[in-house]
Amino acid sequence: TSMMIEGSKSYVYKVSEDNIANKTEIEIGIRNSGFIEIISGLDEGEVVVAEGLKKVRPRGEIKPIKK
Repeated sequence: TSMMIEGSKSYVYKVSEDNIANKTEIEIGIRNSGFIEIISGLDEGEVVVAEGLKKVRPRGEIKPIKK
């Protein structure tokens, strides 16, 4: 639910420390049972937008809900 595909490229919205959503290109690998391997573009522990992607705008401020 966090990933968007546009043409041949894949993206996620990374959330910065000041709650700004930044559209970031990622490289994906293996897909298996609803899981996707991220090869590059994200580091472990980085926060991404998981739901409501249609409402997010690049470089837009968001109000994160941590679960």
